[in-house]
Amino acid sequence: TVWQIWGVPAAINIGDAMFTLAFQALHRLADSDVSPEVILEALHAFSDTAFTLTHGQHLDMRFESEELVSVDAYLTMIQGKTAALVSLSAYLGALIATEDPDVAMHYGNFALGLGISFQIHDDILGIWGDPKVTGKSAASDILSRKKSLPVLYGLTKSDTLRNRYADPNPFSDQDVTDIIKELEAVDALTFAQQMEQVWNERALAELEAAEPAERGASKLRSLMDALFDRQS
Repeated sequence: TVWQIWGVPAAINIGDAMFTLAFQALHRLADSDVSPEVILEALHAFSDTAFTLTHGQHLDMRFESEELVSVDAYLTMIQGKTAALVSLSAYLGALIATEDPDVAMHYGNFALGLGISFQIHDDILGIWGDPKVTGKSAASDILSRKKSLPVLYGLTKSDTLRNRYADPNPFSDQDVTDIIKELEAVDALTFAQQMEQVWNERALAELEAAEPAERGASKLRSLMDALFDRQS
């Protein structure tokens, strides 16, 4: 929005200012009862995640021009984008609240699993979601040749899909229908659902290891259920 209204230079400058404000928020912890050791760890974790996010974004941009991307490479990419940011948020909150890095690590890993499963679920909805609920056609992710998890898995299993995606001509409506049928034929939907379940279970195991108070645990489990069952 800023780029469109006020131009790219202003947008970049504002982005730099917002990034600085984020660091200032951590420095202001010194005005509270948070120990210097915890503040230093929070700054360390924040800096590491900021770098991880840029790496994830680099991979995302690079994948746009690569013909084949492995499932493992894709998971690395989404860990460096969606999941890393969610993980840091949970880690910092738990670290400042408990001043126990081990407990905070469990919360961070919980949110990491949650972030990955969220993105995988989003990939599934991008192809098989109900357009009346998601607000967009299932064809949009296929037409844009988005390299989501089901597509990447399908490309490793089907010569037909690889040949279609190697063709530079735009996909027709019939192409979209055929591609979705081929994805289903190689069990790409089942694979994506299984991967989502794996990461959900990892998240739940980390949450249990953190031993949260029941009220907090109940809210976090409800969040997991809502994300897992969402249709948009």
